[in-house]
Amino acid sequence: MPKIKGKQPFGAVNLNDQADEAVGDAHTRMTQQGQDLVEELEFVRIN
Repeated sequence: MPKIKGKQPFGAVNLNDQADEAVGDAHTRMTQQGQDLVEELEFVRIN
């Protein structure tokens, strides 16, 4: 993401933080769903 040069408009930093947080949350959720899927497949294979 390009950095804003000079004075940052009010709220720009906050928006960047929120975007980073949203990406982190989405990544965490996807990772968790992947884990759940793997566990389900292993469970099916065992039975």
